[in-house]
Amino acid sequence: MYDLFFGQYTAMFTIPAIVGSVFFLLRMGMLLMGGDDAFDADTGDLGDMGDLDVDASPEGEPLDDGGTDHAFKIISVQSIGAFLMGAGWAGLGAYRGSGMSLEASIGIALLGGVVMIWLFLWLMKAVYDLQSSGNVSIRQAIGLEAEVYVRVPGQRSGSGRVRVVMDDRMRMYTAVTDGDTLERGTKIRINTLNADNTVTVAKA
Repeated sequence: MYDLFFGQYTAMFTIPAIVGSVFFLLRMGMLLMGGDDAFDADTGDLGDMGDLDVDASPEGEPLDDGGTDHAFKIISVQSIGAFLMGAGWAGLGAYRGSGMSLEASIGIALLGGVVMIWLFLWLMKAVYDLQSSGNVSIRQAIGLEAEVYVRVPGQRSGSGRVRVVMDDRMRMYTAVTDGDTLERGTKIRINTLNADNTVTVAKA
């Protein structure tokens, strides 16, 4: 068994295969379970939100706060793990399983690594599309009743935050009002969407 995986020339395939597999599977498990912060929402300074689903912008799209660069770094590192895993197992299978020459096995290993990177990127796109499908446009909230979460100053002298339930999920948006100041907990109605991506609300 030792010679099968660590005999002459086989270690050059086995070691990358094991290292890449462990790293890749651990990181993928963390990502799929939400353990990585690459797709975390920006909750600003609103305090403890608990498990609320907080949109980063009124349109339900995440704000560009440098997360793109962070996600790119994660994908780049993860791609290395995917390549090592694919190349290692493909090369080992070709060299030991099929009895190919060392040169041919190295070629198969490189091809296996490229295929694994392609599969990884495809999986990441599927995960991202699944996450993005949960975004809801603020326009769907127009006319709905909501509640003030952060005090909304009167006469458009400032902005606050309101929370509304849509599709059984709590969402938050920046709000202004033309009337009197709306204190936290006040029941309001979302009336219009403004050009600056705030919503205008009024007491319900």
